Amino acid sequence: MIKRILVLASQRIKSQEAIAFFSKYPSKYKISALMCTDEKQLELFKKQIKEIKPDVVFFPSKEGTDQIIEELNTRCFYDYTQYAQFLKASNCDLVVSDLTGIDSIKLILATVGEYKDICFLNLEPILYSGKIIINEARNKGITLNFITHQFYSIDLFQKQKNNLDNINKIILTSFDNEYDKEELINYTHPSKPLSEFKKILYYKNKMWLPRHLMAFSNFYDLDLDKFEYYKSNTSQVSVILQLNNGSNCMINTENNKELIFEYYYPRNTKNSNRDIEKTIEIKLQKIKSTDIQSLDLATQAMAKGGTYPILYQMVYDLCAEAIYNNRTKDKNLFFKVFQEILKDKTFYSKNINIQTIFALYEKLKIKIETEYLKKEKKSNNKTKSKK
Repeated sequence: MIKRILVLASQRIKSQEAIAFFSKYPSKYKISALMCTDEKQLELFKKQIKEIKPDVVFFPSKEGTDQIIEELNTRCFYDYTQYAQFLKASNCDLVVSDLTGIDSIKLILATVGEYKDICFLNLEPILYSGKIIINEARNKGITLNFITHQFYSIDLFQKQKNNLDNINKIILTSFDNEYDKEELINYTHPSKPLSEFKKILYYKNKMWLPRHLMAFSNFYDLDLDKFEYYKSNTSQVSVILQLNNGSNCMINTENNKELIFEYYYPRNTKNSNRDIEKTIEIKLQKIKSTDIQSLDLATQAMAKGGTYPILYQMVYDLCAEAIYNNRTKDKNLFFKVFQEILKDKTFYSKNINIQTIFALYEKLKIKIETEYLKKEKKSNNKTKSKK
């Protein structure tokens, strides 16, 4: 039976990679629906519709929707309040999501509410919602897969009939990357799209470490003391599992996303063969969480618990957008703001729900705007007037 797929945020790079993978196997998969979440990507979206020929699509503006219906004769939704209708019209078996931002929570929860399995191309919906999406999916028997090397490594370990209780420590690895020497100023508006800026910022701040620390903790119910951190000479091994019997389990992902797709969504009944004799040279040096500022703040947030881990993602995104839009020259704004948030008990709540999350987000926006961005603007204006 052909599995029908809905792709959310199809205009994004990771979604395009997923589309390319599933499109190679038409006897097993059909992309039945597409959702674009960026009004500026209408031409790209129309091109996708022409090539893929989905049954139904979603575009976030009435004007763009009218163009799609008129030019391509394709059923198109545009109002987010009709998302549930769009989801049902897609008649999909699997939802592939590259949704980002706080608004992704509601769309993912609606997807879970329709009993759809979800393939996550990024972790933001989980980071913004804590355990809300995870628990809701488990209550409904929904499968959640995460297309990251780190999740793949642990899932593969479990699939070999291994229990997480056999793991003594989960080691997350840091490594140098090609973006470390990039200047952020070269990626701010209007030079590059926000997505490219965030990618550079992500790698410069080694955000794969705090993100997977928090996501693993939520998904596998792991405590902070279960994790250790090492500096590695390669990115090919992103997770090392130190077992109770003293041995280590390392999986070479080869930085190959298609390998992960094939693991979760095999093209054949048998897994494709891999060159198991291939070896890599790996050098490791133990580091502390305090050695990497983004990781240090994440561990502090997790130690405090409650809403602080969710606030971490909120502050990061809001500060990233402020830097991108040239509203601040402070590249370390996130670190400054979040250090203050950790001291502010008015942002803490033990009981987390959707209403609390969105209320905290609005409160954060006001705080960053009034206490950081406007103050910096006034200070800059005073400096200019003195000159």
